[in-house]
Amino acid sequence: MLGFQLVSAQLDVASMGIERDMADTEQEIAEIEAATTLWEGQQQCEVLRADSDATMRKLVLEIGHVDLEALKVQYRLRLAMSEAQQLRNQAGRLHAEQQEMEQQTINVAAARNDPNVRIYKNDAVILADLTFQQALRDVYKAAKVFEYFTSQSYARLDQLFLVRMVSHGDYNLETFLVELENAFRDFQQQYGNPDTRVEVISLRDDVLAIPRTAADGRPLTQSERIAELRRRLADASLLDARGYLTVPFSTTLDRVSPLTRNHKVLALEAELVGADLGDTVGRIYVRQRGTGVVRSVADERTFYRLPERTAVLNPFFNGVRVFSPEVYRSDRMRNRPFANTHWELVINQRDERANQDVNLQSLTDVRLYVYYTDFTQL
Repeated sequence: MLGFQLVSAQLDVASMGIERDMADTEQEIAEIEAATTLWEGQQQCEVLRADSDATMRKLVLEIGHVDLEALKVQYRLRLAMSEAQQLRNQAGRLHAEQQEMEQQTINVAAARNDPNVRIYKNDAVILADLTFQQALRDVYKAAKVFEYFTSQSYARLDQLFLVRMVSHGDYNLETFLVELENAFRDFQQQYGNPDTRVEVISLRDDVLAIPRTAADGRPLTQSERIAELRRRLADASLLDARGYLTVPFSTTLDRVSPLTRNHKVLALEAELVGADLGDTVGRIYVRQRGTGVVRSVADERTFYRLPERTAVLNPFFNGVRVFSPEVYRSDRMRNRPFANTHWELVINQRDERANQDVNLQSLTDVRLYVYYTDFTQL
C-alpha cells in the first residue's frame, strides 16, 4: 500500500512537470503564431507598396506620352504654318515675276519702236568686237613671248586663228590660255629655272683687241698695251655725230658654254679702271642695235632684229662700289639676246657732266659685265 502511494506521488510530480512543459510549449507556439501573423502583415504591406510604386510610374509614363504627343501636335502645327507662309511667299514672287515679264514685254515693244535702242545696240556690238580683237592680239603676244622665252615654237599657235569666242566653242581664248600655261609649266618641269652667268667684256682686250705681241713677234708689256689703248681712245674716228666716243663691238655664241642654250641678257654693269677718274660718279652708255641670235633648246639658231635700245650705266671705279648694288646695275637690256652683231660702248664727255672729271688718258681699261641667263642642254 505504501509502495502504491509512493508511485502515485511520483506520477503526480511527473504530471505536473509535463503540464508545465506543455504550458511552455503552448506559449512558444503562441509567440511563433504571433510572429508569423506580424510577418505576413508586413509582407502584405510591402506588396501593396510595390504595387503602388508601379502604378505611380505607369501614370508618370502615361503623362510623358501625353506631353510628347502634345509637342508633336505643336511641331506639326508650326510646319503647317511654315508651309502656308512659303506658299504665300511663292505666290507673291510669282505675282512679281508676272508683273516684271509684263513690263519687259512692254519695254521690248517700246524698244522696237525707239531708234536710240538700235543705235546703242549697234555701238555695244562694235565695242564688244573691238574688245575681243584686242584680247585676241594680247593672247597672240603671250604666245610669242612663250616662244621667245622657251626658244621653241608653240604647236597650237595656229588654233588662235580659229578662235571666235572668249569661253565657248571648240576653240576659245580661255582654253587657249590654259593650254599655253600648261605648256609653260611643262617646259619648266623639263628644263627647270634658268641659270645666271656673267661675261666680262674688256675694252682693251676684247673690244679694241689691243695686241699682246708686236709685229716682230715680241711680247708687248702691260705698259705698252695701256699706251696703245690710250692712243686708240684719242682717235677722232671713234667720235660719232654728236661728239661722243663710240666704240662698236659684237658678242657671239663662242663666248658661252657649248652645253648651254637660250642665252638672254639679265643685267649690265660697268667698271672704269684708271688713275685719274675724278669723283665716285660717272656715266657710260651701252647701246644694242644689231641682229641677235639665240641657240634654242633644240640646238637651232633663231635670229631677231629688235628695236634699238640704250642703257645708261653708273660705273664703279677700280673695283670699289661706294653706293648700293642696284645703283650700278641696269635692267634695260633684260631678255634681249646675249649674242648680237652690233653693240656700242659710248663715253660722253661732251655734255655728260658726270664725266667731265674723268681723264681718259689715265684709263687702263673699261670693263663691261654682262649678266645673262641660260638653260643647260638636256
